[in-house]
Amino acid sequence: MATATRTESTIEPPDDIRPGVIPEERDPIVPPTGDGFYEVVDGVVVEVPPMGSFEADIANLIAYSMNEHARPRRLGRAFVGVLFRIDVGREIRRQPAVAFVSAARLPAGKRAPKASSWQVVPDLAVEIVSPSDQAAHLNRKIADYFQAGTIAVWVIYQETRQVYAYSSPVDVRILTPPADLDGGAVLPGFRLPIARLFEDDPDPSPSPSPSPSPAGS
Repeated sequence: MATATRTESTIEPPDDIRPGVIPEERDPIVPPTGDGFYEVVDGVVVEVPPMGSFEADIANLIAYSMNEHARPRRLGRAFVGVLFRIDVGREIRRQPAVAFVSAARLPAGKRAPKASSWQVVPDLAVEIVSPSDQAAHLNRKIADYFQAGTIAVWVIYQETRQVYAYSSPVDVRILTPPADLDGGAVLPGFRLPIARLFEDDPDPSPSPSPSPSPAGS
């Protein structure tokens, strides 16, 4: 008589139950035509101005520094200017200047999707305040991030050279040079001097050494 053999296998959880990952479904929002930037607030498409050149320079510096630290340690990846669908129920989509998505929330080995928005909640969101930003809108953004599951939010005020580092909608540290941005639990070991965000040449290349003078000159 044959004996049945029982085998056990390990089933990996699907990506849609990773922390901070929102299950995919048909997108009910039609993006505006053209190359305009937008967010979605309570199901309503809201056009937003693009970052200026200086703001974009700050964003790229932060993202580059994050990736330089995070990638060798497999902590996750930083992104610039990505629209995130952070709340499907309320239909909230936000486009931070920089977002860091941890390895725990990234499908292993996968790139960002080929879609108008990405259904994942960033662990860290960075907003760079421009003169046209209104306080009420900014406060709503911060609340939306934390309600969706974001762990930290950095708000950069370029005019006053300050960074408001939020760990909740009501817990904030106001940082100025020579303080550092600290990755905390999201990016362990990451530090970036705030002064570098506002310097004219934040990462200068070393000047070439002068050529030696010919003997006898």
